Amino acid sequence: MNTIKMGLTLLWLLFAATIFTSIAMGQTPNKTPGKAPEPNWITTHNLPHEKSVKKSSLVGGFYYLLIDSQTNLKTQQDYHHYAIKMITAEGVQNLSDIDIDYDPSYQSLVIHKVRLHRDGRIIDNLTSHEIKTFQRESGMDYHLYDGTQTAVINQENVHIGDILEYSYTITGFNPIHGDDYFDAYYQKITFPFQDYYRHLVAPKDIPVHFLSLNDASVPDKKVVGSTVYYSQEFHNVTAHLFQDHSPFWYNPLPQIQISTFEHWQQVVGWALPNYRIPATDLESLREETTSITTANNLDEQILQAIRFVQEDIRYLGLVSGLGAYRPNPPLKVYQRRFGDCKDKSLLLSAMLRNLGVAAHPVLVNTNLESTIEKEIPSPLAFNHCIVNFTHKGREYFIDPTNTAEGGDLDHRNTLYYGKGLILAEGVKDLTDLPTPAPYKLDVQYIFTLEEIGSSARMDVITTYQGPNANNKRNQLQNSSLDEISQSSLNYYSEAYPSISLHQPISISDDRRELDNILVINESYFIEEFWTTSESDTMMIYVELLPMELISVVDIPASPDRTAPYATGRPLDMTLNLELNMPSDWPVDIDKVVI
Repeated sequence: MNTIKMGLTLLWLLFAATIFTSIAMGQTPNKTPGKAPEPNWITTHNLPHEKSVKKSSLVGGFYYLLIDSQTNLKTQQDYHHYAIKMITAEGVQNLSDIDIDYDPSYQSLVIHKVRLHRDGRIIDNLTSHEIKTFQRESGMDYHLYDGTQTAVINQENVHIGDILEYSYTITGFNPIHGDDYFDAYYQKITFPFQDYYRHLVAPKDIPVHFLSLNDASVPDKKVVGSTVYYSQEFHNVTAHLFQDHSPFWYNPLPQIQISTFEHWQQVVGWALPNYRIPATDLESLREETTSITTANNLDEQILQAIRFVQEDIRYLGLVSGLGAYRPNPPLKVYQRRFGDCKDKSLLLSAMLRNLGVAAHPVLVNTNLESTIEKEIPSPLAFNHCIVNFTHKGREYFIDPTNTAEGGDLDHRNTLYYGKGLILAEGVKDLTDLPTPAPYKLDVQYIFTLEEIGSSARMDVITTYQGPNANNKRNQLQNSSLDEISQSSLNYYSEAYPSISLHQPISISDDRRELDNILVINESYFIEEFWTTSESDTMMIYVELLPMELISVVDIPASPDRTAPYATGRPLDMTLNLELNMPSDWPVDIDKVVI
């Protein structure tokens, strides 16, 4: 999966999930944006009279007076109409240039109007301006290329106080979905707006299901002949302010989700033809699987297949059009040695099947986790793909994109995906995925003092185990030892400003061992270790700061909070501080339970 869902404007990024539906097979999209009048099927909404808005609630120096989004399933068109008031110079900077994203492999774009409203006058900026196109791959940093084109109209002479009005239509829905349709939109977002209209025009014989989340109101329904009109409008809606450190899955915004599917079993039925492994691929891969899985026992053969796909097939996604949802054939992925998550999952499934192990891809959502069960059944509910198989009575869930994973077969850890949809015949619902064991972290500080009042040496031994070792290993892969040393030095300097490196950092990685342990050894020299008491200048003291523990439990105490606070994954942590003194000191031992 891993489809980058591109918004059509800044608003669209925040306001609605990208629409992926059907296009008539054989229809060829026009790759060059055009200019044309608005379609005759839309409901017309004129520019509203401007109402006052609190400037303190504005984001980016602009205010949306009109948001008008309409979809026609029969003509396979999405129409959008916006009117934006430029409040400040920042707003002029942010929104003077119109940019619209579309996929030329199955979509065409027509722009209807671009106008500036100023002091009662209307300035036509469409006839006199050129439409330029660029390929702006926003997913490049994640090794994803979706082929999206961006149409841009650069406007000059935009003033503070102007109202920018424009409308356009995108024709063409992703053919991967056949005659089915999926969408989602919010009724409240992160900035205020005045008027918002939402219309869906559908043939009467197409079942359309709506799901209301967070008390969202459902659309009105009107049947005229063989056509059904679903409509909603909202006025003078205030902005929602998100609170920091909320979990990924937490989304309190009122939302409407739309799907022609009613059950998860229908999603499985949609996916299976796209995830079918050709018999010729299985046969062609059989010899390759044998050469890769050379161990004498099945446990080790399975592990070798997993490691091969994780480590030898690099992650790269070419996900335009059909490729956004349909994996490439396993043999092709094997031969070119790259693929995205669904490509790697289907290849691993094929290799395991060649070993006699029944394996299936699993669709998951890395952000929603278990809350995905609240979503309407739809392919849009997922953003990632992993693999499920059963061996010796135990069920495994493996992420083939986890290149840093260590341990033997029985110590492989599923990430926090919560629930998933196994793509196998007869599957009717989401499946609970195993809950990973808590991350294990062991930190040992050893302070050595040669003389009271002088400098000290600090040795730090940090042991990561299991999934925590995988995470740390993944971080270390992208940094040199020099960078790691400098980062650690900066980290400890917060507690000990006079710290310097005593010995180079060393890393011991038992990745292939069953326990999957990674150990980092550090050694530092602290010049000014002792502190003189402010109340008694004849007294000096030492503070030993358990920094890792402080960072874990440092949660704001403010009660002014409505959103849940994300504290991180469950952590099993042992922290030991050892102080080696030059002589024996009397010490009072206290045990404190917090």
